[in-house]
Amino acid sequence: MKTHTMKKLLSFLFAALLLTAPLVFTACDDLDLPDAGDAFLDEDGVIVPPVEGAATEELMTEEEKSAFLEDSLKQAFVDKYDDWDIDNIVLELQVSTEGYASGGVGFADTFGGGYFYAAETAEGWVIAWDGQDLVACEDIELYDFPVEIIPYCYDYENGVDVER
Repeated sequence: MKTHTMKKLLSFLFAALLLTAPLVFTACDDLDLPDAGDAFLDEDGVIVPPVEGAATEELMTEEEKSAFLEDSLKQAFVDKYDDWDIDNIVLELQVSTEGYASGGVGFADTFGGGYFYAAETAEGWVIAWDGQDLVACEDIELYDFPVEIIPYCYDYENGVDVER
């Protein structure tokens, strides 16, 4: 008798679960839960929320990384020269390594331009040097550029070329 009663109870509970499941899931749809967006779990299982404006580099294609870098460098120029129009800046990226970039810079509506060296800092990308003359040693020393990127610079204070 106990087995028969237990089977009836289990059958009743199963039927109740089947009947109420749609109600539970429908009720969950009505909850106003925040969108997780690009949040992810770190190696310890802790939820890491996305940072506004940041890109998750591991998820980006090479083309997206290149576009993100170019946009970041254009913003660095606007930060350095507040009268520059970000939409008018044209970059020709020639070297891009971990934390450093260099290439040509100009404007869409003019002929010519100059060269630049940029470094990535904790605050973002910074234009360390740009122009058409010799690279000033004092401008690049702060950012510890690799010698492979800038093998020579000019010490304006002493008037000498410096092999790095």
